[in-house]
Amino acid sequence: MNTLILNGGGNGAPFDAIADRAAAWARAQGSEVTALDLSALEIAPCLGCFSCWTKTPGVCVTRDAMDGILAGLAAADTLIWVTPIRFGGYGYHLKKALDRSIPVLLPFFIKIGGEIHHPMRYGTAWRLVALGTLPAPDAKIERIYHALVARNAINMHAKPTSLVLYETADNGRWEDKLSGVAAAAPAAMEARP
Repeated sequence: MNTLILNGGGNGAPFDAIADRAAAWARAQGSEVTALDLSALEIAPCLGCFSCWTKTPGVCVTRDAMDGILAGLAAADTLIWVTPIRFGGYGYHLKKALDRSIPVLLPFFIKIGGEIHHPMRYGTAWRLVALGTLPAPDAKIERIYHALVARNAINMHAKPTSLVLYETADNGRWEDKLSGVAAAAPAAMEARP
C-alpha cells in the first residue's frame, strides 16, 4: 500500500504535527508513506486549458512540482489531505494542488449515482482521509466542509473520511476515529477498464 499525504497547511504547526501523526497512522497500517508540504513546492494555478486531456493526455502542460504529485496520485492507494478550513473549503495550497489534479481523470463521461463524472485514468481509486482544522467548533462550516469532501470524493472515485480538528482543543486520539478506514475497501477499488 502507498499513502500520499498532501499537507496544505502552510503555517508549520499545527499542520506539520497533524501530517506527522497521519504518517505514523498510515505506517501502522503497513503503508509506504510520501508526505509533501505543499507550501514548500512551486505549484502554479490551473490554467483551465484542458490540455492535459486534449493535447498532452495525463500530463499538465505547466511543468512544476505537480509532475511529482500527479505521479504520487497515480501510485497511491490512500490520500491524506491536511488543510485549514476556509469558509467551509480547503486552504489555498491544497486547493491549488487539487485544481491541478484533473490529469488523473479521463475526459470521457460515466454515470455515478445518476450524475455525470469522469472515469479514472489509471484504474486506481483511493481511500481519502481529509483532516481539516478550525480555530473552534462551527457546525455550519463543518457541514459545508464534510459535504465538499464527499462531493470531491465522488469525482475522484474515493471512499472519504473527513475529520475536523480544533486548534484550541486537545483533539485526543483522532487516529482512533480512522480505525475503520484501513480495513474498508471502497467500492471504487473494483477493477476499472
